[in-house]
Amino acid sequence: MTLPMGNEECGLPERALALGIGDWYAALDSRDKVRLKKHLQNADMTSKVSFFMSLMRLSNQDSNYKLTKALGEHAIGLELSDVDRFNVNENLIEAYYNLADYDRCMACCDAGLGMMDSVRGSISLNGAIPNILCRNYKINVIVGIYGDYDRGFLTLNEFYSKGLIAEDELEHRMQSLKIHKLQRLFDGIYSKS
Repeated sequence: MTLPMGNEECGLPERALALGIGDWYAALDSRDKVRLKKHLQNADMTSKVSFFMSLMRLSNQDSNYKLTKALGEHAIGLELSDVDRFNVNENLIEAYYNLADYDRCMACCDAGLGMMDSVRGSISLNGAIPNILCRNYKINVIVGIYGDYDRGFLTLNEFYSKGLIAEDELEHRMQSLKIHKLQRLFDGIYSKS
């Protein structure tokens, strides 16, 4: 579906302008405006929150993490439900990780995990927690970036105690970390010879 372009100076469709985002859009740099236009045809313009959420997903799918960051840092300041705030945060986690901004990624992971009590019922599938980024990327950063296996093992146990992973998944992830740790050790030994 092609959306009519409303304000040619602005470059946003009338439906997007009706959401009250003109000032936000005007403040974007020219690169972000070009990146954003690529996704406007597929954006959900039923509400301001839906607009930002859909664009964040689309830009992450397109590996356009700088745009996701710009969208998310604005969206997090909107009036959001707990679930919407959680979802904006999840998209920001992926963007920060791929932009190698690991401190912000970890802060978002911790924020997302802190929201679990308020969103658990809304995001669970038959009582099980789905593949949430705040859980998965926290381990990715702790182990993959910082190489802190001890903290990784502790974090997995914490996830299990909070019901964020099942017992069989805990065992699988613990075994994976052990193998990863040994592989890194062997890689270190063989790279020195």
